[in-house]
Amino acid sequence: MRQSVQWTLYGILVVVMLATFYTILNAGNPHSLLRYLIADPSYDVSIALGLGAVVGGLAITLFTVRRESPLRSMLEANVEYIHKLRSKGRSEEQIALSFLKEIGSTKGPLHFIAKHRVLKHLSRL
Repeated sequence: MRQSVQWTLYGILVVVMLATFYTILNAGNPHSLLRYLIADPSYDVSIALGLGAVVGGLAITLFTVRRESPLRSMLEANVEYIHKLRSKGRSEEQIALSFLKEIGSTKGPLHFIAKHRVLKHLSRL
């Protein structure tokens, strides 16, 4: 995703979040700004839920489409050392395990996930 599009979506997210908070805090208020658009206050909760769904969708989109993962950037910073280890005959798994050991990941479910991500990034280098 291009940087300008990403910043635009962040701006839209902030505006929609502010509108959501306003709608939640003024639900049912007869003097709310929503009365200029919708006279019936019974729709306030539905509007708040709809805006909340838009906020959720934008947040998920923005946080899953990040261009660069931290693991990938660390691996790219050490690409020369990785090539050196490959030339010495180290397997991808050995390189991944040594990398994870250096960043402090030794066992557990997060280690398992990180190992697969590191192996995926190593295969692309």
